[in-house]
Amino acid sequence: MRKSYSSDISRKQFEKIKPLLLSTRKSTCPRELDLYDVFCEILYLIKSGCQWRMLPSDFPNWCSIYSYFRIWSEKKENRLSLLDQALKKIMKKWQADLLNQFEQLELTQMKEVIKRFKKISFKQDLRLAISKKENY
Repeated sequence: MRKSYSSDISRKQFEKIKPLLLSTRKSTCPRELDLYDVFCEILYLIKSGCQWRMLPSDFPNWCSIYSYFRIWSEKKENRLSLLDQALKKIMKKWQADLLNQFEQLELTQMKEVIKRFKKISFKQDLRLAISKKENY
């Protein structure tokens, strides 16, 4: 059992992207690594910016993780890589959940959130939620 990190996603979130990540696998011997751990280690690397060899020791070996990273990062036919697609899918769900929570706030709280978050990509969605609440 490995330690939990702030970069981890839930198993439930992972189940939504698992088929996408499995699509690169060829029928070979049984998998030895838990794909959830592999994906979480890649998220840890992306978030922390550490070197491959400096990944925490409770994760699988960095060489194995790097192999998955290389396969999942490969772009084919001018499309997003599998890793980019998976991250986009996670972010889309996260944004929807956050927007839902945002819409539950009072109008003054909503405006305060907008002031504090200067660089968020879905700020327009938040402003739209405020205008709906003002017109309601």
